[in-house]
Amino acid sequence: MMRNPLATPTHMSPRKLTSATVALFLASACTPTPEASPAPTQEAALAHTPTALQSTSFPTPSSTSEETPAACPGLVRVEAGEPGVWGPGSEPFVLLARWVDSSQLVFAARTGDTLSWYQLDSRTGEVEQVMAPIQFDAGALEALAPDSFVDFPETQGHISPSGAFFLYTKTAFASSQSPGTTEVHLYDLRSAQDRLLLSERPGAILQGYWAPDETAVFFDMTREGGAPLYTANTATGPASSLAPLIGSEAISGEQWTLSPDGAMIAAVDTHDQLMLAHVLEGTAAVIPGPAMRPSFSQDSNTLYFYSGTSLEPEASELVAYQLNTGQTQTLVTPSELATAAAFPEDATRPSLGGLYSVSPDDAQIAFYFGSLWLLRQCK
Repeated sequence: MMRNPLATPTHMSPRKLTSATVALFLASACTPTPEASPAPTQEAALAHTPTALQSTSFPTPSSTSEETPAACPGLVRVEAGEPGVWGPGSEPFVLLARWVDSSQLVFAARTGDTLSWYQLDSRTGEVEQVMAPIQFDAGALEALAPDSFVDFPETQGHISPSGAFFLYTKTAFASSQSPGTTEVHLYDLRSAQDRLLLSERPGAILQGYWAPDETAVFFDMTREGGAPLYTANTATGPASSLAPLIGSEAISGEQWTLSPDGAMIAAVDTHDQLMLAHVLEGTAAVIPGPAMRPSFSQDSNTLYFYSGTSLEPEASELVAYQLNTGQTQTLVTPSELATAAAFPEDATRPSLGGLYSVSPDDAQIAFYFGSLWLLRQCK
């Protein structure tokens, strides 16, 4: 029997993982929210949303990185199953990876049209197939006829952590009679109520994030030229723009994130600037320097990002920015990743600029998308 690494919600009965059952794993599902952090509500967020960008007191980053011996990092590929037809690492195709703690990594991988879940013990290298942390019947969602821009939307936050809500779009493309629109809907799986949140020119939701108590949902509408961000109350709707808070659009749906405590949004704008906004306080600031792919630590106290641009992603460094002090620490440089002794001829070998997940102790970094690689740092 497969082992579930996380508790199944009491309102859902456990099922075995099958192709007819869609499962969800989100960082917020496996990361305990600090008790001292207030759960933001939609009313609070909108009440404090400013009409113009306000400044707040985030410190300017100051580097504390230390030179790491070249022989220290170790890079290994995690074998998730039999290699696919395109060679080692092509299948199962890893779509998502998140740390449960400093040694346990849970990841989701597809094989054809089936999504499976695994847990890696980084101390032993053992990979075990597990039940999905949250389960629901995919048939109820298929009947809504949503857009199919994402093969497995549960891996990108389109399902709330409790499995109660489904965020989806319906698009009517442009024609001679209509300029085309995309409708954003929120479906309540408990009451079967479907609510229209937004109607905009055609776009796609690449990422969705949820307040810890699921009173609010945050999402992008990615299209050519940018990705405006929105938030909506899950009980009432409709959606409201976050542009007054953040000050601009995100450059794409892959370039923004919500902290696990629901208090902050980090977004890379169309000028490669990293904006950090307090949802409850209604303030925002710029973290100096170009940036890519921000992500928060489990305790919401550290912001990780690549210190470079999408034009030269492999020349960037992966850094950790401490929100309370403004200090930055370089976690990985291009030369360190290049000299890590593992499979130098492997075409699936990771490069900086791609998807990643940092362990809570900053000692290990999982690089993923297709293959799953683990970089062990010196401590």
